[in-house]
Order: sequence, then structure tokens, then C-alpha cells
Amino acid sequence: MSLSERVYEILAEAAADAVEGSPGTEPSIGPDLLLVGEGSELDSLGLVSLIVTAETKVQEEFGVSIALVDGAVMDSQESKFKTLENLAEHVTELLKAQGVAGE
Repeated sequence: MSLSERVYEILAEAAADAVEGSPGTEPSIGPDLLLVGEGSELDSLGLVSLIVTAETKVQEEFGVSIALVDGAVMDSQESKFKTLENLAEHVTELLKAQGVAGE
């Protein structure tokens, strides 16, 4: 399994947990799952839950600590959190920057 595939799998698990705790209907978890903005499947607490769970699971899986929210991400014009796929790409880049290689 490639690095990006494993990251997506981890984030999909974290998103499923976060969505489960958010009010409303159960959406299907997929790359286009909206995480923020109008039509998002997560409330603010669900987003925080997703971020914390994702950071924890990434550290457990890859042995490196990442911060999903920092000044550069918040200043970016393009949201790294818009969809699950955007977040997976962002996490993959963070891991590559720390020397984590994909298979």
C-alpha cells in the first residue's frame, strides 16, 4: 500500500469517527466528503475531533508527530481541510517533508 493510500485510509477512519459524533444523517465516507464550509458533514466539534484523531493515528502509524493546523495552513487561500482528499494530500506532504517514504 502506498503512503498516500495508507494516509487516506487513516483519515477515512478518523472521519468516520468524527461524523458519527456529529448531528445529522450518516454520510458515506469518501474522497469528496466535505469537512468545512457550506454543506460540511462535520460541526466544529467534529472537525476538532477529526484533527486530533488524525494526528494521533498518524503518529501511531508512522512514528512522527505532525501538526495539521498551523499558521501556514490558516493563511493559505486554498483550504487543506475542504475535503477528505485535500486533507489526505496535505498529510502525505507533511509526512514526506519529515522523511517518511511510501511503499
